[in-house]
Amino acid sequence: MAKLYLLIVWLYKKLVSPIWSKFFRCRFYPTCSEYSKRAVKKYGLKTGLKMTINRLSRCKVGNHDSCIDLP
Repeated sequence: MAKLYLLIVWLYKKLVSPIWSKFFRCRFYPTCSEYSKRAVKKYGLKTGLKMTINRLSRCKVGNHDSCIDLP
C-alpha cells in the first residue's frame, strides 16, 4: 500500500503540482508532497498519513509566510 501511495504522490508532483504552483506557493519547506513522501518512507503509511493530514490542516492557502517543517 505504501508503494501505491508513493506512486500517487509522484504522479501528483509531476502532473498536478506544476499547474497548482502557478497559482499558489507552498508555505512549508519541504513542500507538502515531499513531506508526505518522507514521512511515509520513515514512519510507514498509517503514521505518515496522519502526519501529512496534520500538516495539511495547518496550510492556509494564500499565506506566504514560510515555515520549515521536517518529518
